[in-house]
Amino acid sequence: MTLLQNTKNVGASKPYKDGTRSGYIWIAPAGTALPAKYDDELDTAFAGLGYMSDAGLTEPAALSPGDNVQDAGGEQIFQYDPTFSKTWTGTAVESKNVDLLKAAFGSDNVTVDATTGMVSYDESSISPEHHVIVVDELVRGKRVRHVMPDATFMITDDVSHVSTALVSYGFTITAYATDTYPAQRTFMEPETTPTP
Repeated sequence: MTLLQNTKNVGASKPYKDGTRSGYIWIAPAGTALPAKYDDELDTAFAGLGYMSDAGLTEPAALSPGDNVQDAGGEQIFQYDPTFSKTWTGTAVESKNVDLLKAAFGSDNVTVDATTGMVSYDESSISPEHHVIVVDELVRGKRVRHVMPDATFMITDDVSHVSTALVSYGFTITAYATDTYPAQRTFMEPETTPTP
């Protein structure tokens, strides 16, 4: 039980970074093995979506209040259960990142020429692909990992093409529960390691 305020519980978010990988968002095909701890090595199927804008990521409130019910005299007598929707929003700024393009436009719609390295992608009406998505962050130097077992990634903002702004993709991630896993599970590195 917490009795005293503690500055160690206060911190700002930064993207995770180590000697081999960096960035907030990691995406893999549906069915990829899920990490079970904050420091589990991610499966090699995960790809990073690169730099995000300086606005960072936003995790909107997952619960929306249910409707109120009044009696004949206008007195509130009941409230329905809240609705749940797990989403993240942000802006990806590595507009030439192939893995980002595959997430945005569909993996089958992005082609990399094996000889020249030229990238091409087609835009058309599609059903969003489902992925495993992991958000890795550092808060006050400690790791926090959010795991979504079934999630879609969609470009939901206009893309500007102008010399005074980065070409970037504003997106929304929507997470869904599976039969065995919630829409999102978060793992937080402890401040100290308990003594066995």
